[in-house]
Amino acid sequence: MIGHSMGCRVVLGVGQSLPERVIGLVFVDGSSVGSGSPDGAAAAVVARLRGEGITATLRRSFEQMFIAGCDETLRDAIVQRALAMPAQVVETLMPDVFRWDTLNLQSVLSTIGQPVLALQSTRVDHAAVRVPIAAEDAVPWLELLREHVRQLGVEIIAGAGHFSMIERPTAVNAAIEKFISSLPV
Repeated sequence: MIGHSMGCRVVLGVGQSLPERVIGLVFVDGSSVGSGSPDGAAAAVVARLRGEGITATLRRSFEQMFIAGCDETLRDAIVQRALAMPAQVVETLMPDVFRWDTLNLQSVLSTIGQPVLALQSTRVDHAAVRVPIAAEDAVPWLELLREHVRQLGVEIIAGAGHFSMIERPTAVNAAIEKFISSLPV
């Protein structure tokens, strides 16, 4: 199972609920969001959505997922797709992700018995801005994985923003192929 961004939570759920059907998990540029009280984490997101507005929040969030020098046509297409999300979906999904991470992420990660590959190209900094990473950067998501996942491989995908599978497909595909070839069949 391969998940990107919020999709990492989906493959975690499948890996946990159907462990006999999943031989490995790949997380592409995952992150952990929310801390403290689950309701407080969700309420903070709701307050930001209401204060800044859904369109402005989505535009800011998605534009920062790309690095300088990226394909601007690709960036603009992905930002426009995000902006087309119905408000009700955003108002429900974003707080729920923060709530779920606060309530469940660590315990679910601890139950994963399959090998995991984390492909990481960005991190969210202290100001909640997504930035590219270098191999030596401390990445909270990777630290969380190292703490809770027994069989973990990590690869940094340099020179890409959050959508590394589109921006650096050769590197991402090679890492996934190598991981798959190492799995027991």
